[in-house]
Amino acid sequence: SIQWTIIASCLKQTSYTITNLSKGVRYAFRVLSITSKAFSKPSPATDPMQLLDRGPYLQEAPVIIDKPDIVYMVEKQPLSITVTLNHVNA
Repeated sequence: SIQWTIIASCLKQTSYTITNLSKGVRYAFRVLSITSKAFSKPSPATDPMQLLDRGPYLQEAPVIIDKPDIVYMVEKQPLSITVTLNHVNA
């Protein structure tokens, strides 16, 4: 559709999360600001985008099969922990 729909208004934050998009639908977004005195022109539209299809859900939840029992670290130093899961690439 070439018609624009307002999805949020009167926002005070600089970000907004949209939670009710549909798979297979392409979306474009634009923003405009409103003050007590005027409306801005809408921003240029984003490129069309759509939700990614991540495939079917797993039949069973991942399980940790190997992990360190105790982890020691040095303050203000990088730390890397390796955990092995069953059947899941993570």
